[in-house]
Amino acid sequence: MSKRNLTKITNFKVSKPIMGKPIREYRIEHLQEEASKVDRSKNIHVTDLSRCLAGVWQEKTGRAKVEHNESKLRRFDAGHIIESRVLEALESKGVLHSAQGSLDWPELNMTGSYDMIINEDDGMWLVEVKSIHPYGISHLYKSNKVHEHYLEQVNLYLSKLREEYPEIKARIYYEALDGRTFEQEIKYNQLIVEKALEKAKTLKKAIDTDTMPDPPEIFVKENNGWKLNWRVEYCLTSGLHQKCDPKTAIDPDPEKCISKLKYQSKKLNNK
Repeated sequence: MSKRNLTKITNFKVSKPIMGKPIREYRIEHLQEEASKVDRSKNIHVTDLSRCLAGVWQEKTGRAKVEHNESKLRRFDAGHIIESRVLEALESKGVLHSAQGSLDWPELNMTGSYDMIINEDDGMWLVEVKSIHPYGISHLYKSNKVHEHYLEQVNLYLSKLREEYPEIKARIYYEALDGRTFEQEIKYNQLIVEKALEKAKTLKKAIDTDTMPDPPEIFVKENNGWKLNWRVEYCLTSGLHQKCDPKTAIDPDPEKCISKLKYQSKKLNNK
């Protein structure tokens, strides 16, 4: 094989200058364009309830626009790819009943969209598909518990779907980027639904009265130790926390702010 002057790319970096625009820039610009098409500014969405309500309020009232860094855009993209492949598999096997169905809570100006419903020999199942980092699925294997905010989401969907399908059951399917999977049945829990609807009422009232809800605690106790609240971290990477709680936004750069807050949580654990 004749030797050619090939450009080597390692860890998303170009090892030597190339002529023209890097392909990676086209890729990120496209992901940003796709993300910008999703407009949830008019309604509360079920998934908003798992986030920092102060940040959601900033977004819904037009005070701030959600920003997505490259890492978050790539996670969203991976999730869409995994979900579409699962959908194709279920459809090809003849068990798919419906997909991307819309659910509404008009009294709360809230909507939701479930992933898919399948019809198997033992009945109907609501299926929610989640992508996850390999580290995250390792944690799921140890804890054998799905994420709390996903339990909330699935139970809200079930509360509506049970009106039409009283015997419907639910399961969550996680797929990691390394191919490992985790699947668990979710039992309907009315208490979870009631607590979630209370949060929705709080958020709706805040929007209607133009009054920002209290931001969440910066640090939370988890596994006998303090950690940076993931809701705060999500709000920081979305460019919202600086307006929700400026006193704790200790650096204008979101990534640096997250690093500093995580360092503070480690100091709390060392006391």
